[in-house]
Amino acid sequence: RHAPRGASVGAAVTGHDAQAGGQQLGFWGAIVQIVVADVSMSLDNVLAVAGAAKGHTGVLIIGLAIAVVLMAVAASFIARLLVKLPWLTWVGLFIVLYVAIEMIWRGAHEVACAYVPASSCSEGLASAMKALLGG
Repeated sequence: RHAPRGASVGAAVTGHDAQAGGQQLGFWGAIVQIVVADVSMSLDNVLAVAGAAKGHTGVLIIGLAIAVVLMAVAASFIARLLVKLPWLTWVGLFIVLYVAIEMIWRGAHEVACAYVPASSCSEGLASAMKALLGG
């Protein structure tokens, strides 16, 4: 199934046109929708690459460069692939979710360790939180 000419990538992936309630989206509405989608996808890529890089600047730069090139060069191929293999979106979601949870866990540990003795911190997040909360 191919998106009609002029339809967005989102329409190709979801199968829905950019019309809401039968009303055609105006020029500025389309601009806002494109900008919001672009910013959200960019933030998603940055967070995913930053989480996967785990503090390695070189990996971060290379990962972001690959993400930008993939989005610029292979966007329509990726959209067609997601239409053909919808389960692939779930794989991507779980990868991003895993990276996000790991970032939250590590970040919470780093913040807690800033406020407790090193001996409590070296035993893990649960021990550091317990010491932080006075338990």
